[in-house]
Amino acid sequence: STEQHQLALITKLCGSITPDVWPSVENYDLFNKMDLVKGQQRRVCERLKHYVRDSQALDLLDKLLTLDPSKRTDSSSALDHDFFWTDPMPGDLSKMLSQHTQSMFEYLAPARRPGASNRPVIQPRQPDNVSSYQERVY
Repeated sequence: STEQHQLALITKLCGSITPDVWPSVENYDLFNKMDLVKGQQRRVCERLKHYVRDSQALDLLDKLLTLDPSKRTDSSSALDHDFFWTDPMPGDLSKMLSQHTQSMFEYLAPARRPGASNRPVIQPRQPDNVSSYQERVY
């Protein structure tokens, strides 16, 4: 709900944001003004291993979620990661994609008329106990 809350969630998953893990972070104006959680260990693999069973996929996610931008894998390296080059290799999607007669991407789809929606609006369910819900996911 706030930037501070988002940073707390990131810290719970990726570990505390400190100059040890991100050497130039102290150069950011707000770094010393914010109350950041200290002493959190990185738990990306530990928390995601129940959802992502492929070890190569888990390694790629871990590299993409590195706090220090200079050490984080870039898009080119990510696409060259072993996850994309080990079996099972992706199959041919041309038959499946040829069945779509409209764009699947919102920015390419024709504009909707105001008030005309063919889908019901689904409100996200708020968990009863927000802190336990976040703890379970993050």
